[in-house]
Formats: sequence, structure tokens, C-alpha cells
Amino acid sequence: MTRRVLIVDDEASVRRGLQSLLESLGLEVTAVEGLTQAELALVSQQFDLVMADRHLSRGRGDQAGLGVIDMVRALGHV
Repeated sequence: MTRRVLIVDDEASVRRGLQSLLESLGLEVTAVEGLTQAELALVSQQFDLVMADRHLSRGRGDQAGLGVIDMVRALGHV
């Protein structure tokens, strides 16, 4: 069974680096830029791990990355 990981980070280089590393370990990775894309991914897919930048610059507030945790909980993925 392939494990699925969601990466949420507004820095493209960080997303690419993490995605490359995790895929080299045999994980299936979805990498998105912000909260809107994260929400779409979480609604349509199940993930074993969600990695989020705590300080997303594009989002809903100064600590928008913490909103990803709220989404995961609200959608019942915990």
C-alpha cells in the first residue's frame, strides 16, 4: 500500500524539494501552494500525512498554515 502525503507550502522550491525527497522514499505526494488548494485536495483525497508551512504568506491570516490543521479536523481526517 502506497502512503499518501500532502505538502502545503507557498515556496515552490520547498515544495519541489520535499516532493522529490518523499517520492524517492516511495511515497505518493500531492504538493500545493496554499489553503484553497489544500482544501480541494483534502476534500477529494485521503492522506496519511499532511505537512504544512506554519507561516503561509498567502492565506487567511498571519498563521494561515495552522488553518490546514483545522481543515483536516473539520473534514474528519483525524
